[in-house]
Amino acid sequence: MRRAIGDGDELDDDRARIDRDAVHGYLSRDAYWAKGRSREVQDAMIDNAARVVGLYHDGRQVGFSRAISD
Repeated sequence: MRRAIGDGDELDDDRARIDRDAVHGYLSRDAYWAKGRSREVQDAMIDNAARVVGLYHDGRQVGFSRAISD
């Protein structure tokens, strides 16, 4: 489901659209809670999430979230 939110921004829950290289690069390098996380582990977390949502500005991914559930 793509949803335009204005000013060239949109939300999209298409898992295939997620820039996994960018997500892994940021988290494994800059996020204290995920430093050193392997790409395989990060991909599994995306694949097994209940939902993932990317934030895109003019078609370029600028944000990412994932939801998990018990």
